Amino acid sequence: MNNLFTELENQNKQIPLAETLRPKTLEEFLGQSNVVSPNSPILNLLKTNRLFSIILWGTPGCG
Repeated sequence: MNNLFTELENQNKQIPLAETLRPKTLEEFLGQSNVVSPNSPILNLLKTNRLFSIILWGTPGCG
């Protein structure tokens, strides 16, 4: 007989690792202080609810 905890454990095994480790809030981003600092342009846009399409670029593998 399965119980609630066994079912939850089985569901968690099916979640991809990338999905589990992906940041869900700005505070969870590491090494991006220039992007998520209190006065960053992106954070200011989020605070004013004026976010629009943004293209970010960098060296291959940095993303």
